[in-house]
Amino acid sequence: VANIDKLNEYAKSMRQLAEHHWAEKSHGQTRLTWCYETIKDYFNGNEISGLERKCARDKRKQIHTDICESCQTRIQQRITRPRVLDVGSCYNAFSSFNDLET
Repeated sequence: VANIDKLNEYAKSMRQLAEHHWAEKSHGQTRLTWCYETIKDYFNGNEISGLERKCARDKRKQIHTDICESCQTRIQQRITRPRVLDVGSCYNAFSSFNDLET
């Protein structure tokens, strides 16, 4: 029980740190919004997404055909809600973005 209390206090402190100290804006963005925008650009970039660039790079390297075909299928299906694993925030910071699956 004492350990659970310490873990809860740690999680609470880390959330405060993330929301207040680390949330300072740099170039008009917080670290969280920068991550969110980068995720969106990777999966649904304006001209060519990071996923499409990765497939093109894989094809140039002549990686096994099945992998490239699988990648092409993913591009064609367009991932609408990318899955995001938040490994450090202690409070699921990305849950506020409805178009991400956390």
